[in-house]
Amino acid sequence: MDCLGKHVRVAAGNSLVSLARSLTPEQRVKAVESLIASLNKSTEAAIPLAKLIAFFEPYLRDRYSTELLTIMQNRLASTLDNSSTVDWIASHRFACLSMLNSRSMASRFQHPGCVDDLREFMLMRFEELLFHQGNSVYILVENASKSLVSPITLEKQTTPLRRISTLYDAAEWIIENWPDFDLEANQPVFWLGEN
Repeated sequence: MDCLGKHVRVAAGNSLVSLARSLTPEQRVKAVESLIASLNKSTEAAIPLAKLIAFFEPYLRDRYSTELLTIMQNRLASTLDNSSTVDWIASHRFACLSMLNSRSMASRFQHPGCVDDLREFMLMRFEELLFHQGNSVYILVENASKSLVSPITLEKQTTPLRRISTLYDAAEWIIENWPDFDLEANQPVFWLGEN
């Protein structure tokens, strides 16, 4: 039944993404909140959720993207099963691509769940937001046929050299450019398991 439940959750999430253009803003909010609630039990809704978030205006898009990243970071920080499945890693990509605010992304670096692939995608997106007007130049992007294509495989397009490839690089940039940013703050981790 769990396998069937997974397929039902994925199909429901993908259906919401397909319907997103015809949903009212209120219906989109309800859909996103429903998918966010489902992430506490499983990760299947992460990719449809990140895709659905892209339909929101910048303020709400950033708010929901930050919430999605926080849930992912809580999962990474509070479980022994740090799933490295293709879907889970792809959901990290989509969640990072949804972010539009560099300061919001920088605040997520302070979470103990800023590790592994998620941290790498966050660093890439942070640099894209700072130096590339938010255009995706490092993270996998969608081409016209809607399949994922890595910028590395698009050899005719040259990928710029990374300026921020570690948390230390990010902290250095933040210290120089945002003196008011509190690098000492820590984000709390919320346990997602059962009590």
